[in-house]
Amino acid sequence: MKAVKFKEPATVGTLYNAGEVARFATDVADALVKAKVAEEVRAEAKKAGDAGK
Repeated sequence: MKAVKFKEPATVGTLYNAGEVARFATDVADALVKAKVAEEVRAEAKKAGDAGK
């Protein structure tokens, strides 16, 4: 599974607007990136004590 951030509106089962982040199967995410519709994103690890921020 990979997360992507959409660069432009796209329909992948449902409508995703530019700036929205969603998680897909690796092959689907790779296809979206290859089509330049989305870019891969990674979650930032939270530091201890950052809970609730």
